[in-house]
Amino acid sequence: MTGSQLIGFRGFIEGLVHDGEVARGSSVDRRFAAASVQATTATVDECDNVKDPGHLFESKSGRQLAAWGTLGASSVEITMQQEGGTWKVADTVSKAVACS
Repeated sequence: MTGSQLIGFRGFIEGLVHDGEVARGSSVDRRFAAASVQATTATVDECDNVKDPGHLFESKSGRQLAAWGTLGASSVEITMQQEGGTWKVADTVSKAVACS
């Protein structure tokens, strides 16, 4: 990750640590398709189908607190930047029309 994606992810992790929580990811079927590549920038279309949301847990007791995420299909456009020979997620934008 890079840019705003990295800043957002670090904020998410810092919030979990501050609140004494941990997160378990969701069950998601993902499909990717490269939309375009221009020099060091690429656009990728991602099709998600969330079958089970992620969950937050209290880190000390392991008690489940809440679910997070949205069930069902969604579509995201991902912008990637190549930095030092490695492709990194720079931005994501939800699309209005979910893929099937």
